[in-house]
Amino acid sequence: MAMTALLVAGCGSDSGTNVVSDGAADGPGLTDEDSPSSEAPFETVRFEGELEVRCGTLVFPDRVVDLRLYPEFTDDLGDFVSDGFREEFELQWQEGLNEVTLHEIERTEDRILLMGDAPDSNGAGFTEIGFEKENDEWRISRWGGCRPQVTVDGFGISELRLDPSDEPDASSTALTLLVTERECASGELPVGRAIAPVVVESDTSVQVVVLIEESRGDVDCPGNPSFPLVVDLSRPLGQRSILDIAFEPPNELVWPIPLGPSKLSLVVEGEPPAQGNANSFTWSGALPGGLMLEPEGWADFSGPIQSWSPADQPITITGFVTSCGSTGCGEECEAGDCESLERLGAECVAEYVPTEAQDSTITITYDGTACSVAQVLTSLD
Repeated sequence: MAMTALLVAGCGSDSGTNVVSDGAADGPGLTDEDSPSSEAPFETVRFEGELEVRCGTLVFPDRVVDLRLYPEFTDDLGDFVSDGFREEFELQWQEGLNEVTLHEIERTEDRILLMGDAPDSNGAGFTEIGFEKENDEWRISRWGGCRPQVTVDGFGISELRLDPSDEPDASSTALTLLVTERECASGELPVGRAIAPVVVESDTSVQVVVLIEESRGDVDCPGNPSFPLVVDLSRPLGQRSILDIAFEPPNELVWPIPLGPSKLSLVVEGEPPAQGNANSFTWSGALPGGLMLEPEGWADFSGPIQSWSPADQPITITGFVTSCGSTGCGEECEAGDCESLERLGAECVAEYVPTEAQDSTITITYDGTACSVAQVLTSLD
């Protein structure tokens, strides 16, 4: 699999991989936060190779995501679970693992790799379980979940939407997309990094994935802005469906964008607390609670630290700095206990009210014993 750093201008390769014009322009229907500068030097490259779809350690041949191609695991799973993991295994078994049909991805004398539909995932994710034999005893080497996605070394995937200001129709020979990088990028546009749009066309569908070169250096995850990108088609769209194939199963792109339930994300920024203190916040609502972040744990959090989806009820978020004392603070606290904590400085309060067709991000910024809040609304249309 190879990626050739070839600058192009609105052309496509003979292999059916289409690319877009260099540069980016302000697109109608974008917010100021979403719109990159028209002079942003986006670099597009031509993808030359086959896309690979991976879930955990498994690469699906020819991007065919079908576990039925592998033999069914018919042994008793519990026979391979060691005593140290027995309690956790029993819990997951009762929570739906008992209903999962597992398939043998790999099986040797000293190694077993199993995969099956994840409980309650509606086919959108898999459970992956691995065992390795040590001293004639089976031990768990992998236990977790994954979702099949396109992977290319050095590049990440993106989320795609159709531009709400540019409706495609049967005669369209190009699609205007809004692209949002999924990997952590410190909330910045991929200026100076390569972008590789890939379009795979058939008689029934137009499959699209936009690969973005990974960020260099240390990055955090506050969420990334969108930018417009135009991809050319080899022939008019007709009645074909448009699919974002970054994940399996793919996501069909429709116009206009259907409105989903509002989402509320909470982000914390600023200075870590002084030793012995904690930057804290509480939230009201159906399941009230709170978190306290001591200096040692402050750097562990980036991006949204708490989110609600759907966020269909009013929520009050209160930030403050509290003293932990000699015994330290716990990470979580019950709503009533949080409210009774000592405040070392003034509180900062944000009142969230659900707004139709708007997602909301509330950011608490801590500075010494003080804090401030800011709220940003993002249109869903």
